[in-house]
Parts: sequence; C-alpha cells; structure tokens
Amino acid sequence: MKAWLITWVWFSPENAMPKKVIDIVSARRSAEWVRDYVERLYLTFKASNDELMRYAAYNKPGEVPYPAEFVRIGIGIPYSGQMRCGHDPHIYARLVADLRTDETGKLIWTDVPPPDLPEEFQRN
Repeated sequence: MKAWLITWVWFSPENAMPKKVIDIVSARRSAEWVRDYVERLYLTFKASNDELMRYAAYNKPGEVPYPAEFVRIGIGIPYSGQMRCGHDPHIYARLVADLRTDETGKLIWTDVPPPDLPEEFQRN
C-alpha cells in the first residue's frame, strides 16, 4: 500500500509524544492537501487555547503560525513527497510504499525516495 505516513519526531526525551504515528492518509491526496492537514494537526496538538483562538480569528490564506515546509533536496529544491512542521517535537509526513503491519501490529514501510536530480542540481 502506498500512503502518506504522518509521525512525530523528537530530539529531547522530555518532548517525546505518547504515540509516534499520528495518521495514515491516502497517497491519492495531494502534497498541498497534506501540507494543510499537517499544519492543522500541529496546531491541534501543540498550540495553546489562546493560539487557537487567535488563529481562528485572524487566519488569512497563507498565514499559518507553524507552517509545514517541504524537505529540500540537492541544491535546495523543495521535494513535495516529504514535509516537516513545528519544532521539537515536529511532525514529519512522507510518502511511503509497501506499508503493512507485521504479526505484532507494528508498521513496516519503505520510504519513497526523492527523484534523481540532474547533476547540475546536486550538491558537490
């Protein structure tokens, strides 16, 4: 199964989240849709009530307090198959293939790699 796998990533143990996997979304969803969804998820989990109220009152298109950003490859080209949102912890969404569970229910997958770039777009 190909899908968007949305997980928490943290660096400091005190910022660990109780559940690593947040959601699994159909790969038919566009990267832009997933980016909007990830931004909303981050707000839902991490924003204070005051931040949520301010966002609801003053939200304008493109004005998000915690914007999701596509991962950059090569010389800084955005790759829409992977994105991050937030700080520590942050949400990491990426396209995966062969998504399945093992006999214990643990998720197993293969990350969909970014496309190969022509040499002039690679870092040397």
